Amino acid sequence: MKIIRNILLEAISLYILTQLLPGFIVFGGIQTYLIGGAILWLLSITLKPALNFVAAPFYLITFGLVSIITHALIFFILTKIIHSIQIMSFTLASFSLLGVTIPKFSFNLLEAFIIVAATQIMIKWIILWIAKE
Repeated sequence: MKIIRNILLEAISLYILTQLLPGFIVFGGIQTYLIGGAILWLLSITLKPALNFVAAPFYLITFGLVSIITHALIFFILTKIIHSIQIMSFTLASFSLLGVTIPKFSFNLLEAFIIVAATQIMIKWIILWIAKE
C-alpha cells in the first residue's frame, strides 16, 4: 500500500510540474504519469542513496543543497528512460507583484533540470504536508 502511495505521489507531482513549468513536458496521458512516477520512485530508492554517498563530501560544503543536483541527475536519467517525458530550456515571463517588477528569466537545459528537481521536491513536501492534516 505504501508503494502505491509513493508512486501516486510521484505521478501527481509530475502532473503538477507540467502545469507549473513550461519546460517540463509529458506526452501521453495518465498512463505516462503513472509509469513515470513508478520509474522516478524506483530511481529514487535505488540510485539516490548511491549518488548521495558519492556526493557526501559536498553535502558538508553546500549544507545539503547538492541533493537538488542529485535529484536533477535522477530526472536526467528518467528522461533518457522514458522518451515521452522531456525537460527543455524555457523562459519565464516577467511580471509585477505589489509594485515590484520581476524581469523575465531564461533557463538553459542544465538550469531547467535543476529548477524541475527543486520544484518537484517542494511539490512533494507540500502534498505530504497536506496529506498529514
